Amino acid sequence: MNRRSLAIFLFASLALAQLAAADHHDDVPLGLRLPGDQVTAEAHPPGTVLTGNVVDNGGWPWTQESLVKYTATVPGSFAGAHAATFAGTYALSGGKGGYPLTWDMLATAHAIKADVKQVAFLGSGHFLITEDDADPLYSQPQWQDNSAPLNRSADEAGDRKYPVGYKRNVKPLIGAIFIASEDLPSGTTVKAKAAGTAGINIPETDCTVSGVTITMPDTESDNALPDSIQYYDTFNFTWKLKFNDGDWVDVGTSKNRMCVTLAAPTQSPIYYSVAYHACRTAVGETTFNAAVPKIWTAFSSGSGPADTRKVLDSHPDLVTFENGSALHYYNPWEDPPANTWPSLTVAGLLKVGNGQCSSWAQLWLHTLMTHGYSGAGGTYIEAPAPYNGFLVKNWDFIGVGSNIGGIGATLGARWLNAPAANWHTGSVYNWRFLDVRDSIGVPGQNSANPQSQFNNHTITKIDGTYYDPSYGRIYTGAAQMTTTAIAGFYVEAPYYDPVEQTTVDAMFIRKTDMGAGYPAVTLVFSP
Repeated sequence: MNRRSLAIFLFASLALAQLAAADHHDDVPLGLRLPGDQVTAEAHPPGTVLTGNVVDNGGWPWTQESLVKYTATVPGSFAGAHAATFAGTYALSGGKGGYPLTWDMLATAHAIKADVKQVAFLGSGHFLITEDDADPLYSQPQWQDNSAPLNRSADEAGDRKYPVGYKRNVKPLIGAIFIASEDLPSGTTVKAKAAGTAGINIPETDCTVSGVTITMPDTESDNALPDSIQYYDTFNFTWKLKFNDGDWVDVGTSKNRMCVTLAAPTQSPIYYSVAYHACRTAVGETTFNAAVPKIWTAFSSGSGPADTRKVLDSHPDLVTFENGSALHYYNPWEDPPANTWPSLTVAGLLKVGNGQCSSWAQLWLHTLMTHGYSGAGGTYIEAPAPYNGFLVKNWDFIGVGSNIGGIGATLGARWLNAPAANWHTGSVYNWRFLDVRDSIGVPGQNSANPQSQFNNHTITKIDGTYYDPSYGRIYTGAAQMTTTAIAGFYVEAPYYDPVEQTTVDAMFIRKTDMGAGYPAVTLVFSP
């Protein structure tokens, strides 16, 4: 007797022992059964049947066809030994002392089940998304259940539940693997199909079988993705298998996030948070011009910065650094704490959550490039000669300034600040002496008072409009930005400090608008 037969025998013996002694008993051995098999158990008491019912279904959905006949479809979720008990009464001709007789029946079987193991997304128009923090690609298979035993879920540590990217109006190519609870009998045929989100279904497809492994070859969906930007928080495939000529049985549901773009991305890598903001803000849009103002809402409230954050994903193996946390502009200005120096790149901004203007400009451009944007985009801002830099609002100018001669008289740069050797502590400037004091002004991304003294600044120009993602603001040009955002301009030059009797590096500062008698100053945009 092999192990499977022994298990059935022991399980059936236990079930039989639990039955009360009956006048008539039937054993119905159903043997090895695959999911979807139709089975029948029928009792044969030697008389007229009076009653019959299911005593214990053993975990299968038994249906009563008559008082003695019962049928079931082997469920896809059941594996191992099965025993179901049935009982009723019957009467012989002339009766037995006028009392009905009892009958019972025991149906036994050994069932194989199957579960979806993994799902891979491929095909024309597919692109891989990259993890925010460590740069590995979320590669195929993007859904994988690595639990032991399989539990038809990919929500535990070690499983895969990766985000998926496609451009619009394409048919996804999908491959899948399913695992049976034990080796399938030789000659078993298996077909697979799936019902998907948004009517994206996988048609009936022949699979290959090797031991416990059932492989569905890469198969194109029957319908294309919508012809517009989409974001699916859960894009599901509900999988079914058919063994031989049995019924279709459920074997689990795969669930992934999916980003659908206007066109193939022109940027690589496409980070998870970039794809997320690029698509979830502009669902339903079919043109780039219509999508841009929608995507901008990820960076701007309309009058200032938005609460821009990394994508929030609850899976333990996906976003590993400050999942869903805020992204900052110069907050803090630099260490401490360790590893939070404002980054110059998108990768750094997403990793440490803190960036300079160049990283914010790139982040905004990358969201557009996710949809195929190929323009230059970047605009470099400087102060015009002879000025070396500018101050972003707000700054308090004390009195009329202490430098009323020289360039104070010619340019209006009458206010004098001299940086200390340690030019700031945390997010506060340190000065040897000052005529102009930083105060709360134009807020940056998740930063009430970011660093505001600069030699240059990076923004973007998209179709003639200037976007400054660091501050969540839009400008028509240099003149408007100067008036709206700039408190003053400065010239860097040596200055002899008569109090300390030494020459120090100093900033000769003027207000943006000094009024009549002084030259107007406007930021320089390039290009």
